[in-house]
Amino acid sequence: MQEKESFIAKKAFEISYALLRIGEGAKVKGGNFGFYLEEQAYKILLYGTSGEYEKAEGALRVSERFLHLGADTGHVASASAEVVVQEIRQLGSAIAEYRDSAMLKTSEISEIFSKNPKSRKENASALEKKEETEGIEPFSGVFELSGMPISGDSANIAESEENSANVAESNVIYGSQTRQSMILDFVRQGESCRFKDIQEFFPSISPRTLRYDLEKLTERGLIEKVGVSGPRTYYQARAAF
Repeated sequence: MQEKESFIAKKAFEISYALLRIGEGAKVKGGNFGFYLEEQAYKILLYGTSGEYEKAEGALRVSERFLHLGADTGHVASASAEVVVQEIRQLGSAIAEYRDSAMLKTSEISEIFSKNPKSRKENASALEKKEETEGIEPFSGVFELSGMPISGDSANIAESEENSANVAESNVIYGSQTRQSMILDFVRQGESCRFKDIQEFFPSISPRTLRYDLEKLTERGLIEKVGVSGPRTYYQARAAF
């Protein structure tokens, strides 16, 4: 955690310095554009080094919008704007990963305490509810908590147990927020990502869960789907505005 905080602080300083240099150059061309850009630079430095990451993210989003505007209006060189925008997005991803890690640490604390025993029926009901909430495909067979099938033929036992392990891994390792953050980072690394590419990179996550996460990221405006269906359909990251 301390290493991640140091990285965020260092990256915030570097971005702030770059914005100040760009803002100084924009002042020469007149107007208040340079002053506004410098104001965001100071905010990124202040919030990024003091741990106020939510405010830092807000300043990063505003700065990215300013850079796009500056490139379009000629206040900022397009190449310089693109370089800084990439650094801004990298810092934003680092902050998101830090927040997810902090949430995981908090959830681990709850494991210290003993739980009130539940009946098998209550446990099964809770699992079904979790699957419906996170969009995870249900088990292919019907199981007791011991893992032994109570319906289906013996030929499906090995396959059912493997499905159980995959679902458990998806639930434990990838919480919905962490999972979607990882998918967003993967999409941002390329100009376009087909569903098949994402599925191959996250083999332990079921196709139904992947579609659920991609839909949520699209609704939040973080990515966009290009095309309706078929092999030409792909996903790409949207610029933060």
